[in-house]
Amino acid sequence: MNTFMILIVGALIFQSTQGEKMRAEAESSLDRAEESRKNSQALLEQIQHAFETLTKNTRLLKSDSDTVGQISDDLTSAFKELAARAETQIESTAKIDQSLKLIRNSSENMPVTAAKPQITNIGMI
Repeated sequence: MNTFMILIVGALIFQSTQGEKMRAEAESSLDRAEESRKNSQALLEQIQHAFETLTKNTRLLKSDSDTVGQISDDLTSAFKELAARAETQIESTAKIDQSLKLIRNSSENMPVTAAKPQITNIGMI
């Protein structure tokens, strides 16, 4: 019976040491899993921050793009208006030039006559 007790005690000691090793490995694995979870959480927070920053910058870029588009439209409209006014002024200048040429031509073709002074009697009171 002593031998049987020694075998049982030896088996229990072996099982206890194996159990302790397994428990230590489980705790180590749990610690690594917790560390991995923390790293994943930190990485997720960084990704979320980057996404929020990207979204904010995208909104600002869209707003700036809309503003640039409006400015471009305003400039295009202003240049069209300037071109139209310039065209009108060119047409007016051409008409004035044409009128001056007609006046010059008609004055060159007019016979020259001496102007006679007219004397009028102004009654005295």
